[in-house]
Amino acid sequence: MSEHDDCRAYTDLIRLQHRELRRLIEQLLPLVRVAGECNSAFNDAKQLVGDLADHFAKHVAQETGGGCVEEAVCRCPRLKLQVRDVYAQYPKIQAEIARIFAKFVSCGQLGSTSRMVEQELVQLAQSFDRLESDERYILREAFGSDESFASIKTESSPE
Repeated sequence: MSEHDDCRAYTDLIRLQHRELRRLIEQLLPLVRVAGECNSAFNDAKQLVGDLADHFAKHVAQETGGGCVEEAVCRCPRLKLQVRDVYAQYPKIQAEIARIFAKFVSCGQLGSTSRMVEQELVQLAQSFDRLESDERYILREAFGSDESFASIKTESSPE
């Protein structure tokens, strides 16, 4: 594998992880809006929050266990402070997801709390946007290209 292919593999992996996490967040918002009155939407949303927690935990484990961001620091040590900032975002986002999930676990229906959960999801999406942007910056600086990320927000994922 050439160095270019190696770099591409790192950027493609993180791009796919970001796309999947974003897809889960985007699917959650409309479900939460109706989960206050609809049991099936509540159950679907609860499952998606669990999936989101699992996917994000996997992303964090991969990145903190020698993933793309770690490789970026090996290639470009000056990024160490930015990587530390990214690592600091991980537990905050995990806590946001856990708070949302706790609301689903503690009750059989969201009822009047659905609006609060919706606002928390919007905040989570903003936190994820920042993390995604920061990770993209690190990879762009280390691997020299952002071309793999060009379609993140415009490509639609198959349902």
